[in-house]
Amino acid sequence: HVLLVHYSHGKGVCAKIMWHKDSAPNDGCNDRPVVAISLGESADFELCENWSLGKHRALDTAGKIHRIRLESGDAVLFGGKSRMIHHCIQDT
Repeated sequence: HVLLVHYSHGKGVCAKIMWHKDSAPNDGCNDRPVVAISLGESADFELCENWSLGKHRALDTAGKIHRIRLESGDAVLFGGKSRMIHHCIQDT
């Protein structure tokens, strides 16, 4: 089933999905992989290893960030040990 559909349009709209992990009750038992599909505009999909929040709730730079440029039709799949990794959509 689809857990999130994010749609943004219009002049000056900034399409971002902030840092999060898919661990809410509606995410099931968290034993299935996460699939992110990009449709429409290109976007930077980011994953962070060793996630932590700094004193001011900003990402601690000790975490390693991986950036993947997604074009329309691209997909990212992560599961297993990486199932609970923090991720976001930055620039479109």
